[in-house]
Amino acid sequence: MVSEGGLRHSGVGSCPPAAWGVGIYGRADPPSARAAPRPATVITGELSGAAAVDRAVQGADAVVSALGPDLDRKAAGLPLVEGTRTIIEAMQRHGVRRYVGNGT
Repeated sequence: MVSEGGLRHSGVGSCPPAAWGVGIYGRADPPSARAAPRPATVITGELSGAAAVDRAVQGADAVVSALGPDLDRKAAGLPLVEGTRTIIEAMQRHGVRRYVGNGT
């Protein structure tokens, strides 16, 4: 699961069954990861951090991405497009074929 903002904090409780491993990648360690009914692996970093995204994707069967825009209207570039590209490239390197994306 790659997510930022509010979903990162609330999305852990709705993750797959306990038999599945859950990995979370985000800017900070979400408190909900520690409160989840099962342990979640948390990797922190920026979406532009290809090496950290690569570690998060390694060993995954699927990626669920819930990225949202930066609310800073002065932000330049296309960070969500570039971040999604970073995720897809990591998936290709690791042979992960399932991607569920939700972007705003």
